[in-house]
Amino acid sequence: MHDRSSFDQLIARRNRRESLAFALAMVVLVGGAVLFLVFGQLPLAASAAATALGAGFVVHTLRTRGANPEGRLRDALLHQADLLDDVARWYIAPLVPGVAGICLVAGWSRPLPVLALVAGLAVLAWVAVGLNRGAAQHLRAQADELAEPG
Repeated sequence: MHDRSSFDQLIARRNRRESLAFALAMVVLVGGAVLFLVFGQLPLAASAAATALGAGFVVHTLRTRGANPEGRLRDALLHQADLLDDVARWYIAPLVPGVAGICLVAGWSRPLPVLALVAGLAVLAWVAVGLNRGAAQHLRAQADELAEPG
């Protein structure tokens, strides 16, 4: 990809997709928190709310750090590569407290299925970090191509 406009459109589409996914997740999480609260399940309500707050942080980060900086395509590629390399900190970590709370409360009475879920989520997070780091390497390679004279 050697066209700044196409890359900017690609990133804008990604950010819209992520925002839509998190908007839907917020409806489920906030709705779940309210329902848990109504039924007196305060720990689950708090965990769902914490997950919603984490999702809000992710969307905020995408809106503030996820847009491409002005300037050369090479700078935009490197900016996105840095963002992808840091996905464990700004995307996954903010969701961990709420999800951990839900798993802890749910696992109290049924530990084996919840342990399997936690293991699955850990593998999913590990794969997501690996895929994002691979994409970051690809973007850096594209940036390097732009830096070479020719």
